[in-house]
Amino acid sequence: FGSEQEVIPEGTRFLANMPGLRIGWKRWGNKVVTDERMGLLAEGFRPPSRHELGDHDQNQWELDDKRQPRDPWQQTNELTLRGVAFAAMGTAGQRCPTLRRLFVHDAVYDTLVPRLKQAYASVKIGSPLEPGTLIGPLIDSAAFNSMQSALTAARAAGGIVSGGERVTAGLPDGAFYARPAIVEMPTQTDPVAQETFAPILYVMRYATFDEALAMHNAVPQGLSSSIFTNDLREAELFLSAAGSDCGIANVNIGPSGAEIGGAFGGEKETGGGRESGSDAWKAYMRRATNTINYGRTLPLAQGVEFNVG
Repeated sequence: FGSEQEVIPEGTRFLANMPGLRIGWKRWGNKVVTDERMGLLAEGFRPPSRHELGDHDQNQWELDDKRQPRDPWQQTNELTLRGVAFAAMGTAGQRCPTLRRLFVHDAVYDTLVPRLKQAYASVKIGSPLEPGTLIGPLIDSAAFNSMQSALTAARAAGGIVSGGERVTAGLPDGAFYARPAIVEMPTQTDPVAQETFAPILYVMRYATFDEALAMHNAVPQGLSSSIFTNDLREAELFLSAAGSDCGIANVNIGPSGAEIGGAFGGEKETGGGRESGSDAWKAYMRRATNTINYGRTLPLAQGVEFNVG
């Protein structure tokens, strides 16, 4: 529409390229969902306004950690929760582009993080060969010990750890299974910048996009990144040269996948090469320029002629 001040007419439909994106509201009571008004953005669903939902009596609302009334109705974007949970926990955190740091805006932190913890507590840990299992074993005891060392360092830096303990019930002896860990950090300290191949997700608050982007880029690694946003300007900035400094930058999808058609590789300590896609074969070939004359004459440049009889 070209203007931030211009009013978009009610009833205008926007087509989403994310067919699974559900938006709307969920009502919380006693830390569980008691009602929801959700729909698919791609089907033109229009969430009701907060006024239309009712429940305006703050005296009846639950209290938050600061003893302040908490609005029972919370705006929800299921895409972020699903994308973050899978990218951080898939393959037990032992994938190169596993999601290891999460920056959450102050406005949604107290809504998103508790639900993320619920998702973490609900996943099945066990043999990856069994249906429904998301978290398999760590590769060996050294990986488990490395995970515990990272969590100890995070606690020493003021982090609050949820999960991370070894899981043994009903699992083979000698294997190292661990519950995935969420670590709420007061700020991005040295432990956060260390890459640990284990299911550890460091979560931090931010107030402005510039603040989050600066923290995002302030680590030695630079393989894969992603942003979940409905703001086109944030998305475009994140993808630009002034945005993510990673070799892979995604929007509204997690960072842990490697699209077969795209070049895969990172920057900074993660290297500078690319694999897969159209770049894959170039690393294995000798580059040469060949010109073949398939005719019976040899025209020369600039009309040059040699009279040699």
